Amino acid sequence: MTTTSLPDSNGSFLSTTSANSRSSDAIAPIPFVMHAIISYIIAAGGFIANSTIIIVILLSRSLRSTNMFMLFCNLATADFLLAVTIPFTGTIMLNKGYFYYGLFLCKAIPVIQTTVIIVSALTLVVVSIDRSLAIAKPFFFERWCSTKAIGLVISLIWIFSFTFASPQIHFLTLTPYQYCYIRMQAQSSITYLISGMIIQFFMPLVSGIVSYIVIGKVLRKLNQLPIHLQPNAHQLCYAKRRAKTAFIVLLVYILSSIGFYTLLFMDVALRTRFKQDPSLYFIMANISFVFRMIAYSSSVWNPFIYMASSPSFRQSIKSIKFTSTIIPIRRTSTLFIIRDSGGCMRKTSTK
Repeated sequence: MTTTSLPDSNGSFLSTTSANSRSSDAIAPIPFVMHAIISYIIAAGGFIANSTIIIVILLSRSLRSTNMFMLFCNLATADFLLAVTIPFTGTIMLNKGYFYYGLFLCKAIPVIQTTVIIVSALTLVVVSIDRSLAIAKPFFFERWCSTKAIGLVISLIWIFSFTFASPQIHFLTLTPYQYCYIRMQAQSSITYLISGMIIQFFMPLVSGIVSYIVIGKVLRKLNQLPIHLQPNAHQLCYAKRRAKTAFIVLLVYILSSIGFYTLLFMDVALRTRFKQDPSLYFIMANISFVFRMIAYSSSVWNPFIYMASSPSFRQSIKSIKFTSTIIPIRRTSTLFIIRDSGGCMRKTSTK
């Protein structure tokens, strides 16, 4: 058995530091203190941002009854739980790597972190598929992609994510010197790491690329149709707007995560060389920690993305009613066209 580190676990940085350096200093080294401060800031931002999203969606009947915002609420729940666990990382830094929380939390914290990160990634995969179906296959979407179906998919995501993270319960251990490590054979560790990278990064990346290529092709074809053959303009406008919001959320996730997963891939590919050069391994571990915190911070921006790109989310926060521009169709008609705050046109009538 070998001592190794899993992705996104609190020990991924701490395991690279020698025990002698930790025990010889009465005060944590400056890099440890800086990393702890960064952890606390990101945790506070994630806690506030994601609790805001959850509250707004749950209190808004119009938002919680739509597939996309059900998925965004699930995404916010996973990011909220991740934010709750991040302060443990900062405290471990201040303790120079010592884990004083006991064996239960030594096992629980990495399992929770791995579970919610996979939940976030798979939720973004489902968001991409949901948006592509809403535009490319609207009849199929209306019939099969109900809120009940989305609820079932969300449940399956959580079950799968916990199942993937559960082997850590067996392999994580707390040493007599209060270090939380995972003991796994080298080949098994590499397989587990690569599997995690595929699920957490490459699946959202590939699904996003494929889905939005499909969306782009469908929209180009629709724009080439005569006006009388085009689908309901109001529904298409809302579908395009929600696809735009989902695309921005996915893009932020990919851009904020690419640095960390690139370094993680380098760690897997060049692990032997890093182990032979402790100074290089220490530098890579510090850089990896910074990129991991950047990846964690992606959820902090989600409320701002929703407010900037989703009028319905802004309305739910600010309780702003429709700002209407009324255009009479005929002089004797009671039918009006109303432009809502998002720029989409919809028909309405007066009694």
